[in-house]
Amino acid sequence: MKLGNFPVVFFTVIFVAIASVAQTGFKSPQQHIAAIEAGEREIAADPWNQRAYTNHRLALYDLEKERRAGRTGLPAIQPFLDRVSKGHPNNICVDWSIKSLRPWKNLKEYADAVELSLRSHTDRRGDTCAADLAKDAGIMLSKDGQYKRAEEFFVKQKAVAPKDPFVDGYIREAKEKAHTKMMQDVVKIGAAEGSKEPKLVILPDGGIYVGQVNAADRPHGKGRYQGQNGNIYEGSFFDGQMTGYGVYKYTNGRKYEGEFYKTNFHGKGPLRRDGMGLHRRLQPH
Repeated sequence: MKLGNFPVVFFTVIFVAIASVAQTGFKSPQQHIAAIEAGEREIAADPWNQRAYTNHRLALYDLEKERRAGRTGLPAIQPFLDRVSKGHPNNICVDWSIKSLRPWKNLKEYADAVELSLRSHTDRRGDTCAADLAKDAGIMLSKDGQYKRAEEFFVKQKAVAPKDPFVDGYIREAKEKAHTKMMQDVVKIGAAEGSKEPKLVILPDGGIYVGQVNAADRPHGKGRYQGQNGNIYEGSFFDGQMTGYGVYKYTNGRKYEGEFYKTNFHGKGPLRRDGMGLHRRLQPH
């Protein structure tokens, strides 16, 4: 055999060997049933053993995967679920084992089902399952960009597992991502284009505005506002309100530079202020 052909032959042998192992790894219907029933026996011996429910659910997943792949002669899943559910109707582990094998249309439907399971959670001995369930839902929602709802699930996780060393980090991360997403939207809105030419507008509060406006002659885009008290804002506006990024200067020399949302200080920014809260409404606009 030529040396140049060695890699081809070597990898061909390896591939055939792996394929043979994979082929023998498929379970027969009897092996599927035995694995599921072993999980049921674990649950019967200790109804609050989370590992037992995990093993049972994984065995059911394995069976369902084979059924969806088109294998015939496999038993239906429902009888196995019914047996466990009937034995432990108030255990959230059982409740979710059943729900987790449903085909979900979308993430919202999944999250709604998780929330329903958590609401019906009445036996405190199932806290570990409840906490894991809330955490998993929160992580999925966070990955989907639904940070506010993800935070709600992490708060539910903390309610049933307050000593979890990671739960506060999940909540903090969800809040930070929610804020970042909102401010990205705010800056995008605040940078909206108004009229091409700046316009002078006397506002109802007596303040003077010079800048871009929308079709209703409200501040919209970039502009400068000076209130009757002498305070000045320069930055982004959206439909008459300070929204986006800007600088608010007080007559006493102090100022806030950063993010605004509907004429409120909002979020992070270099801040020099005179005691006003970050979310207090600016006056007199």
